[in-house]
Amino acid sequence: MGKSGVALLALAPGSVMVGAANLRQNEMVVQHATSASPPTRSHASRHLYDSDTSKYEYIGCFTDSQEDRILDDMLTSRTDMSTEKCYEHCMEMGAEYMATQWAQECFCSNNKDLEYDRHGSGAECDMSCTGVEGETCGGNHAFDLYKLGGSADNPPSPSPSPSPDDMAGLLDLHNEARCVHSADPLGWSDPVTSSAAEHAVRLTDQCTSSLFHSTREQRYGYGENLFVCWGTDTCYNHDYAMEHLYVEEVQFDDVTDYIGHATQILWKSTKNVGCVLAGCSNGGTPYTFLVCQYDPAGNMGGDDEYRQEVGLPDPNNSC
Repeated sequence: MGKSGVALLALAPGSVMVGAANLRQNEMVVQHATSASPPTRSHASRHLYDSDTSKYEYIGCFTDSQEDRILDDMLTSRTDMSTEKCYEHCMEMGAEYMATQWAQECFCSNNKDLEYDRHGSGAECDMSCTGVEGETCGGNHAFDLYKLGGSADNPPSPSPSPSPDDMAGLLDLHNEARCVHSADPLGWSDPVTSSAAEHAVRLTDQCTSSLFHSTREQRYGYGENLFVCWGTDTCYNHDYAMEHLYVEEVQFDDVTDYIGHATQILWKSTKNVGCVLAGCSNGGTPYTFLVCQYDPAGNMGGDDEYRQEVGLPDPNNSC
C-alpha cells in the first residue's frame, strides 16, 4: 500500500504553493519580461511530446503575431523556462492549452476552440529553452503548442454530484463553524455546486496530490477551497476534511494572523456554498477530492475588511 497524505489549497493572499493559502481573489499577477538580446537558437532542437503524453500532447509549431496573439492570457516569463515549467504553470491555471515561445515565455489558454493556426503553420520553432539547453521553446513570432491532458489511470468522468447526505453533512459543518464566529448560516446553491463539479472533473482528470485552483472565469467569480487525501479508499470523511480546512487554522487572536480556508468558510458576506466529492485512481493509488465554492467570494480586500468579515470565536454562542 502506498503512502497516505492530505493537501489543501485556498484562495487568499500570498504566493502559489501546494498545501498553503495563496493568490488573493481580486489579483492576477501577469509577468511579461523581454530579453535585451535574442535567446539562443537551438541546433539540436527537441520537443517533449514523446516524454509524457499523458500530461500533454504536442500539436505543432505555429505562427504568432504581436498585434494579435493566439494565446494572450496567463503569461509567465522566466529565465529557467522549459516545457515542464510551462506545464506546471498552466496546470495551476487550470488551462486547456499551453505554448512556449521566444525561449523563455509560457502562455496558457482556457479556450477549448482555440484557433491556433489563425496566422498559419510551418513556423520556425528553433529557440532553445532558457532552462534546458537543446529543448525547443518556440521561436521568433512562433510558438510550440501543447494540449494538456490528465495522468490518471481512469478516463475523464462525468461531472459528479453530491448525495443528499453529503450536502447536509457539509452544510451543517460549515454552519456550525460560522455559528461559533457569529456569522449567519449558509444556504446550499445548485449553481455553485455545478461550478464546483466542473473543477472536480479537472482535478480527477489529473489525479495527483498537486492541487490547482480553477480560474476566476471558470468558477464564475466564486470563492474556492480544495482538499485532497490519498492512499486508501477510506481516507476521506467530512469531519476530517473540515478539521484541516477550519479547526487547524482557527488558532488566531487576530484574523489577519491567518488568511486562508477558514476565513473563506467564516466570511460573513458569503451567503451560499456548493461542494462536490470526486475520486480517481492513479498508479494504483486512490485519491479523493473535495471542492467547495462560495457565493459571494470571500477573502477580499485588506486587513480592515478581514476584521469586519471574520469574527473571532465567541464561547458564549450556543452552536
